[in-house]
Amino acid sequence: MPHDLRAEFLHNMEWHSANTIDRLYDNMGEEGMSELDLHIPREVTSLRQQVTDRLRDAILYGRFEPGQKLVERELCEQLGISRTLLREALQHLQAEGLIVNVPHKGPSVAVISEEEAREIYQVRQSLEALAKTKVKAVNELLEDTGEYGVY
Repeated sequence: MPHDLRAEFLHNMEWHSANTIDRLYDNMGEEGMSELDLHIPREVTSLRQQVTDRLRDAILYGRFEPGQKLVERELCEQLGISRTLLREALQHLQAEGLIVNVPHKGPSVAVISEEEAREIYQVRQSLEALAKTKVKAVNELLEDTGEYGVY
């Protein structure tokens, strides 16, 4: 997939809350995403969830390129975690479709074809149109009852 299409695709994905984006910017160095610190500080959320979130962010924002092999030993060192914890996070990301596990080669970042990106955009456009219709209907109902609209 051409880089600008991939960047637009990733930019438009709405998988992340404002907290995730804030966390990304908090962890970026002056060099941007290439300097993203992958080390996980201990927080209230489970460590597995923190690892999963950090790896997801790194994939979606280009720290790991599509098709790039993910070397478990290196990731464990970068993240400061055990191999078992890393494997649990990778399994979760595999279930999300962000990682593929190639037999006898290990995990790598999933590659999204142009056709898949187009299909995702088509579904997204349909969902956005449906959401807009629903919001309009709710606003009309609220106006009829004298309440304020949602948007």
